[in-house]
Amino acid sequence: MKKLLAAFAASLTATGGLLAFGLTTQAADAASCPNNNWSNITQALVLNNFVNNGVNIRTGDSTSCTAVGQGQQTHDTVLHCRTWSGSSYWTHLWDRDTAKSGWVRNDQLWVTSGNPC
Repeated sequence: MKKLLAAFAASLTATGGLLAFGLTTQAADAASCPNNNWSNITQALVLNNFVNNGVNIRTGDSTSCTAVGQGQQTHDTVLHCRTWSGSSYWTHLWDRDTAKSGWVRNDQLWVTSGNPC
């Protein structure tokens, strides 16, 4: 038991104590985030579809999901489908200019998908 406690104390010291637990929790949250429940049916190609520059394209339909890329106002998108999450609709799309696909909250797009996922 003493060896186990010593190893635990050493790992806390080496990783910054409680901060290590926070990082572990964040990693677990991010790992559970991808929403792969979408249809690859192309609904529409929309030119210059992002409302702003630097719009996050995410692995899931939540702002807590990892951003895999950013859309710009001049980027064209291929829309797949939409879903309701929390208090917003999200559209799954493919950014034709960056070749990134993922989820974008609908208020960040000029045109959104009407096709349910």
